[in-house]
Amino acid sequence: MRIRRLVDPERIKCQYKVEIKPKTYVYPAMFWKCDFAVVGNDDKLQLLIEAKGFLTDDFRTRLKFLQYTHPELWRIVAVVKNGANAQRIDSSSKTTLNLEGLEHYLHYNLPIG
Repeated sequence: MRIRRLVDPERIKCQYKVEIKPKTYVYPAMFWKCDFAVVGNDDKLQLLIEAKGFLTDDFRTRLKFLQYTHPELWRIVAVVKNGANAQRIDSSSKTTLNLEGLEHYLHYNLPIG
């Protein structure tokens, strides 16, 4: 996996579970299992990485719930998709990255160590 070359494997959490909608008296809580989470030395989340073959309506809905309930986490989501061109996810400014874009982001934006 390419991110392991740029980030200490100890800082990578696989299938990181995030509550995107709290439980109500009628409906259960909703969760999203992000493919990878990168944490800092202080265990603070630095990046949530989701690998997608294509963008489903279910994923877009979960991302909207995340933006509403945890905007601080929504800002650190990177959606990685095969292909050369970035793709807009929804009406927000969030777009997909290709693998090279993710490597660039990891190299320049995450503290080493």
